[in-house]
Amino acid sequence: MNLFDSIIPKTVTLKPRRKIFISYHHANDQIYKNILEKILWDSVIHKSVMIGDINTDVSTDYIARLIREDYLSDASICIVLVWKDTYKRKHIDWEISWALDKKVGGYSWLLAIYLPTHPSYNTGQYPPDGIPRRLHKNIESWYAKMINWTIDKEVLLNEIELAFTWRKNSHLIVNRTIPQMILNRN
Repeated sequence: MNLFDSIIPKTVTLKPRRKIFISYHHANDQIYKNILEKILWDSVIHKSVMIGDINTDVSTDYIARLIREDYLSDASICIVLVWKDTYKRKHIDWEISWALDKKVGGYSWLLAIYLPTHPSYNTGQYPPDGIPRRLHKNIESWYAKMINWTIDKEVLLNEIELAFTWRKNSHLIVNRTIPQMILNRN
């Protein structure tokens, strides 16, 4: 027996890389999404829309179908970056709705991250008028969780792993009773 045999375990259990979709407002939260992807680049499979992935000159219906079929269909966790006006954005509401829809490809668990740009950041409060309604209802039902922004990779990976195991509680989902937003709020 050599030195390495005594300190290296015979078997190593690796956690599978979870597939995550990040829902965020591109104009305001791109920097946070980029940081999150850099922190997690080697630990998850990113299913998010990248700038330039989708031609914005095509119809909204076509863009919606692409996001559902090519990005969200096999994501197991939907991370929602929450800034002060996230609740006003129809596309974020749609992405949350699709993540909770078994018809899109399976249920994704929601992990919401309060950004430092949100007035309730670091307060432990989740006022219903400050986050997307669908997200709030799923936090209340325990199918979603809200955490504060962190760059601690271990904390993020633990939350992602917890989110993955919690997906089995799909009976807690609140989705069909909330109509999708049609317009952004001003």
